Amino acid sequence: MTADNILKYPESCIVGKTIPKATFTRHFDERKARREMKLRFTEDIDSIVWLYKIAATTCNVEPTEDIKELQVFLVNLKNKYCSDEVVNFVDKFLPQYIVFILRCEGQIKLLINYKEWKSDNTSFTILQSFATDWLAPEQCSLPIQGRDLSAIYEGFVRYIAGKQLQNTKSSLKEDVQLFQKQKEITSRIATLQRNLNKEKQPRRKLELHQQIIQLQQQLND
Repeated sequence: MTADNILKYPESCIVGKTIPKATFTRHFDERKARREMKLRFTEDIDSIVWLYKIAATTCNVEPTEDIKELQVFLVNLKNKYCSDEVVNFVDKFLPQYIVFILRCEGQIKLLINYKEWKSDNTSFTILQSFATDWLAPEQCSLPIQGRDLSAIYEGFVRYIAGKQLQNTKSSLKEDVQLFQKQKEITSRIATLQRNLNKEKQPRRKLELHQQIIQLQQQLND
């Protein structure tokens, strides 16, 4: 077993190849937002290693129409304060479904983006990001469950999302949409609660309180 077989996958899945950062920064054009993102990418990321490839050629799995391979990248960070946005920005342009292992100061965090191809099939739309807390390496795992790559990818998303996703009988996409709706309602409740705490007029306070109750009922439903 190699030193960087963090997830203890079969040796046949290990790639262990460091990817030059220029491979990623070419996607950062000269628009201001991307120049800033390129700077953050350069300053916050030390190196990126293509750690694993999960495919029919490396283990006993079957490709699907949407997913031919799954990749796992190890991202060595210079500090834990590197925003996930930096990784997510790059992930939009990589023509693969990828799990990121973020490593810094002896700890590890798993990150995955639930994403779909855009109509041009050259880049992705990230619908939702999920990440674990920072963990000790011995606490980090990501089981390969399922015979085909779509099932394995769904398992990865659900495993990393943990309790954030309800494991209903619906599809993964529907469960992600439910999570996003719950997140939106929770945010609206928090905003209304802040407004309620600042409000002085009794009638307006009552209106805000009723709105909060209605939203809380939506969450319960």
